[in-house]
Amino acid sequence: MLGAKDINPAMRERILSSFGQDTDERALGDQLQQQPGNVDAAIQLTKALLEHIRRSMNRL
Repeated sequence: MLGAKDINPAMRERILSSFGQDTDERALGDQLQQQPGNVDAAIQLTKALLEHIRRSMNRL
C-alpha cells in the first residue's frame, strides 16, 4: 500500500481528475494537498472514490 508521501501531487491530481470529482472529493483532495499526512481526509477520499467507482461500474 502506498502512503501519502509515495504519491506526488501531480499524480494525486491526475488520479482525482480521472474520476470526475464531485465537490466533496475536490475538497478532500485539496485538504490532502495542504496536509498530506491527514489520515482522516485520506480515508474519506478513498471511500468517496470507491463509491464513485462502484456507481460507474453499475452503469456498465
